Amino acid sequence: MLVAAAGCEEKTPQPAADAGKPKPATQASVTLRVAVTEDKALAEAIRRLRGEWAELSGGELVVQDGSADDRSAESPSIDLVIFPSRRLGELCEAGRLRPIRDRVLRSDQLNLADYFPAVRERLMVYGERVMALPLGCVVPAMVSDEVEPAPRTWSDLQSRSVGIDGGGKLARAYLFLAAAASGGSHPSRKAWLLEPDTMKPRLSEPPFVRVLAAGVAQSTRRGERRGEAQIVWPTRDPDGPPPLSGNARVTPLPGATEVYNPVAGQFESVDEGVRRVPLLATSGRLVGVTTSSRNAASAFRLAAWLASPQNSRQLARAGASVASARVSLARQPDDWTGCGDASLGAQFSAALAEALGSRRAVLVPRIVGVDRYLESLQGQIGRALTAELSPEEALAAAAADWERITDEIGRDRQRRAYRRHLGLEPYEPAVR
Repeated sequence: MLVAAAGCEEKTPQPAADAGKPKPATQASVTLRVAVTEDKALAEAIRRLRGEWAELSGGELVVQDGSADDRSAESPSIDLVIFPSRRLGELCEAGRLRPIRDRVLRSDQLNLADYFPAVRERLMVYGERVMALPLGCVVPAMVSDEVEPAPRTWSDLQSRSVGIDGGGKLARAYLFLAAAASGGSHPSRKAWLLEPDTMKPRLSEPPFVRVLAAGVAQSTRRGERRGEAQIVWPTRDPDGPPPLSGNARVTPLPGATEVYNPVAGQFESVDEGVRRVPLLATSGRLVGVTTSSRNAASAFRLAAWLASPQNSRQLARAGASVASARVSLARQPDDWTGCGDASLGAQFSAALAEALGSRRAVLVPRIVGVDRYLESLQGQIGRALTAELSPEEALAAAAADWERITDEIGRDRQRRAYRRHLGLEPYEPAVR
């Protein structure tokens, strides 16, 4: 008995700073499966980390990539899912994600405070809960000819030849919302795009009509325009052409000199001259732990490790859907366009940092079936640009489409999702 008692050594508790770190290789081996949707380049970059993860944890990492309609988060064999930021609400409302554990958020390894405010407070949060961790957040930037003055407002672009590089199939809808946000997201409104209690679209209101009318006017004056400009998302194509020939300047997207006051029913001049409101969740990737995972503790450690500053340097440049969302990496030049121009890379990083550091940033609505809404909006915008419909008629048609989609999905269900997206209503995951 004395010998047995002498051998009972009290174990030292693990320091809080180590919470979320991978366990030593002496722990039982665990195989974790990660599904990456809509980003083959990011999936390949994570595969290259398998050896390092095995050395740190003693476990195996299996990565599979899928398409936009991939249902990997529903598979009981998947432990983590990496998905477009705009789909956070869909996954939460379907009960597919576990909330990120407090000890992961407090861990030194994750370094939560290092994320830009808009990312930390908005992008990774749904219904007042942190439901996923960012691997990278992308916002478009403006690239213009250095000879011409940089466009400060969307109205300035009416005299320019403007192209779009990247952004995917929904780029036109994203840019319409980005332009409307600057003049349509009044400080008196928490929700600028939809009425949060009824889900009634606000697309027919003056700030949206003004933006589309300006876009139509620009498209009809192609022969009169001077200068060049491009709205650019990352392409990271080393074989692709530079965004502009000769000298170029990179700036955040333009803003507005007036904002629509819904109470007064009129536009008001902004005090600061130009008001910029970044639109987030047009791209970017989040990683979450699935509710079906049978290895949740290990899965949370892997999620924190993938999102850590150490791996952010590598993963944030892995593909067109990701770019650094951390303050500590903001000064590092990011050659988004892949054209090898160090000056452009530094300017892109500065434009991204300014957007992610903004307290005014708004997000693409993370509601169920969000892509259906965006596809409808883009289609109606196209009808206005081809003069099939007036701007007012096109936006009224888009609003009618949105009402129909909302009714099909369920108005009460969408109302809850939209309010949780805005932080007006808490989200309580089902206990499993």
